[in-house]
Amino acid sequence: MYAENTSPELMDASTDELPPGAVLFQGQYVIDNIITNGGFGITYLARDQANGLDVVIKECFSGAHCRRYRSTVRPRSAGGQREMSKILKYFLKEARSLSTLTHPNVVKVHQVFQENDTAYMVLDRIQGSDLLTVKAAKDFTARLGEKAGVAFSSDRLFVFDESNGLRVR
Repeated sequence: MYAENTSPELMDASTDELPPGAVLFQGQYVIDNIITNGGFGITYLARDQANGLDVVIKECFSGAHCRRYRSTVRPRSAGGQREMSKILKYFLKEARSLSTLTHPNVVKVHQVFQENDTAYMVLDRIQGSDLLTVKAAKDFTARLGEKAGVAFSSDRLFVFDESNGLRVR
């Protein structure tokens, strides 16, 4: 489903991302633009039509295993179908687990849903630097202090310091 200014026919068949104006979850969310894409997902800035707030929507989309036809996500091959099924199952499990967390240093997952033969999670939009910018900061290690630790996962930054405890970014 698309907003009035964007129809499925206007979508470029070679584009993996949903276009600006694409709508999700029965019109509740309208895609404004893409924030980034990675190995297992595409992240969008969107507008929640119910409350007018900006949100972030992460779409389960493994470009190595799938492609987009109009708005629907399709496997590239039979092997891709098996891998996409596994990835989708893991994405949903992680999204549902994250949605149960309430902590000031963990972004809130508000909604998890399936549509377009894939899955999505809707998160708070947090203003600030992205992980690559933080990792590249020259004074990042110095600002942590002596009794601190840092660990990076594929898309998260875990920081521990004695005075503030564990922070996930």
